[in-house]
Amino acid sequence: MDGNQELLEAVRARGLPGLELHRADLTALPDFDVSADGVWCSFTAAYFPDLARALTSWARALRPGGWIALTEIDDLFGHAPLAASTVDLLSGYGREALAAGRYDFHMGSKLRSHLERAGFTVISELVLADRELAADGSV
Repeated sequence: MDGNQELLEAVRARGLPGLELHRADLTALPDFDVSADGVWCSFTAAYFPDLARALTSWARALRPGGWIALTEIDDLFGHAPLAASTVDLLSGYGREALAAGRYDFHMGSKLRSHLERAGFTVISELVLADRELAADGSV
């Protein structure tokens, strides 16, 4: 499911067998009269600053015992070294995007609280260092 028709058409063009695609507002899913075993959401949660609301909607589409797995970065612009003026510019952009409800550049550290507010029980949490973008590991 996605709200972007062009994306759905590109996926449909791949001709993947058994794939069912729907255009929907992911913050308030309609009742498709189907249940899913799980939801995999990779680097998308930040587009839902009120993630708990979206998660509550997604939970209704899960079978009993269903699962959700979220992957998200925290502090997307938090790379070093950056000039102070660049940090100020990026921080301002991040605050504006969050205030407008478009994107939360710090969603990674908020996943647990959003999941719990939506009624989920977190059974596993893994935080990985970003060796590539943080420039503290091999690329």
